[in-house]
Amino acid sequence: MKDYSNYHNVDSNEKIKHDGLLLLEKSLNGFESREVLINEEYSSRLLVYQKWDAKSDSKKVIGKREDIEMGNVYKIDQHNWLATTFPEDNNIYKKAEITLCNSTFPISTGETEVFLGHDKYGRPIYDIVDGTTVHIPCVAETKSSINNRNQQVNIPEGSIQITMAYLESEDIQINKEFSVFNSSFKISFIDYSSVINQKGVMVITAERVVKS
Repeated sequence: MKDYSNYHNVDSNEKIKHDGLLLLEKSLNGFESREVLINEEYSSRLLVYQKWDAKSDSKKVIGKREDIEMGNVYKIDQHNWLATTFPEDNNIYKKAEITLCNSTFPISTGETEVFLGHDKYGRPIYDIVDGTTVHIPCVAETKSSINNRNQQVNIPEGSIQITMAYLESEDIQINKEFSVFNSSFKISFIDYSSVINQKGVMVITAERVVKS
């Protein structure tokens, strides 16, 4: 990082940015900051605050610009939190809202071919490995749970809304079925309006399936 201590006539915007980054680093190393695992990929430190108008399942985070993105999943004290808003960005830090993930959405990886080597004639040998199921952290809400937050409800009784990081999968299509909360649901609508350049969050609306 540049040292402006002995500089004269420096660009004021650069000086402000430099000082702001120093303050951010001090804050992220202070006692109010938390170490979090981001997208199960790497660790960093964030400032985590309780929203003044929210219950304990919603918080705000402030951190380095590269660490705050809508759709990121943050593991804090063994719980997963999803960044559900487009971040505020002042070119020094980013700020966003996060919501506690109370469930997971099952994604099947499907069968894959695994290369084993070559036979005595030099021909490749493959084996078919059964697919596995990956459980993606998500926010699952019913009509009653949304009502409890005094928010407008656009889903019918017996339906569920799943908010999760955007991804492409054969399991996320209209009329596909999945299980959550020990119940079966069929996807009826997928809202991609909060996905920008293949990043962000999508909201899945699904109807309960009654098994005969």
